[in-house]
Amino acid sequence: MRLKMVSAAGAYNLDLFAEYVAAGNDELPEAYQNTTGKVATTSLDGSVLLVNS
Repeated sequence: MRLKMVSAAGAYNLDLFAEYVAAGNDELPEAYQNTTGKVATTSLDGSVLLVNS
């Protein structure tokens, strides 16, 4: 079963944003690519939790 991400970009006023697509966008997995050319609602930031023991 393949899941498709639904973008929330439709909730924005896209006419208020400048055209921008990051370099390397086409190298990202399809689910993370900027498809509107204006707003990307996904994030690839990693998180690290450090624990002292």
